Amino acid sequence: MRRQAARLAIVVLYCLPAALTLAYQLYAYRGRALDVVDELRHYATRIESGEEVAAELADNELAEQLVAFYRKQRALGVEVVTEQRSIERRVLALWRYNSALIAAMTLLPFLLLAVRLAYDPRLGLALGERARVAAGGWQRKLLLGFVIGLGWVYTVSPLGRGASIAYDYVVSGDAISMSTLPIYVDARDFLSPTVCGFLGWYLHLLGYFFRKSYLGDVISHQVYGLFFRKLLFVYGMALIVTSVAGDQAKVLTFLLGFFPLSAFSLLKQTGVKALESAGARDSSLLDLPLISRWEALRLEEEGVETVPALAMADREQLHRVLPVAPPVVDLWIDAARLAAVVGPERYESLRQVCHTASELVSRVGDAGFVARLRDECGIANPEEVVRMLESAFAGSPLALRQG
Repeated sequence: MRRQAARLAIVVLYCLPAALTLAYQLYAYRGRALDVVDELRHYATRIESGEEVAAELADNELAEQLVAFYRKQRALGVEVVTEQRSIERRVLALWRYNSALIAAMTLLPFLLLAVRLAYDPRLGLALGERARVAAGGWQRKLLLGFVIGLGWVYTVSPLGRGASIAYDYVVSGDAISMSTLPIYVDARDFLSPTVCGFLGWYLHLLGYFFRKSYLGDVISHQVYGLFFRKLLFVYGMALIVTSVAGDQAKVLTFLLGFFPLSAFSLLKQTGVKALESAGARDSSLLDLPLISRWEALRLEEEGVETVPALAMADREQLHRVLPVAPPVVDLWIDAARLAAVVGPERYESLRQVCHTASELVSRVGDAGFVARLRDECGIANPEEVVRMLESAFAGSPLALRQG
């Protein structure tokens, strides 16, 4: 029983930063919802008294819908509710419904990793170690929890918090209307490109977190910083493409959010073409052996975004946080060292003969191997490459041995 309570405490500890930001946002949302009560009561009172308000509704579609709703109630013989307490009950019911959705969608990504951390026996961690992991990354979790919560507040309130509550008040009370769906469901004309970008980004985040949970990859907290940077990219692009016609801009920003890796790749390819036209070419983690796009993205999560960065990376740290067999990580690092020294263009031809720095060092005394390097790869000075490797990585955990 005590162990189960400890595991539950680990889940709570892991999710606590997001829960704190969520509590603040929902409290502010409640205050804004209560601000709407007085205005709803004001309209209801004027309609009940038969006062004419048409002149005040110019260019205010929401106010027109509210007045039409109250007038329909009177025409059907339904008493228009003017008591503040009655209106407040309905508004708070709408707030609770929306808040439940916001809370669920905000906490879901954190719960996916927290539950796996607390309950998965395959992680091989004691409860104390799990608690230390759960308590880490507070600043990143706080920041990501805040932006996810804020994004969902304005997803369920695309007209703004106050106006969306008023809209929901009308459609939820007008049972015979043609449109009684919640505003965030029937929001064809309301969602902005920014919100569409957020939704795409959130769905991508959710899929990524599901994969991390499935693999048991819950030790590192770097993912929160990675996804915050991606959100900044999507948000910036959404601001730029608002000049595009409405529906096209919404589709574009959603796809940018949902496929950020493709968007980054597109920008990178553009930059690579510009560099190649200037006579330069950048290396890619995908050039390394036995590495997939997912694993390259996972290295990016740890701040390893380039081949030279991987060549100098902390091997033990990567062993601890990556859900990849340690020999494979060692292979990546070994190959990255060779690629970093010889450059991307020469490594592209060299890897047909030799994949890693250790292999080059151990085989440089083989005359046949040296001849292949000269004839097939255009490397006439392998001894110089070996000296550079030994100088750069002599004190590294992966020893470079000359056979």
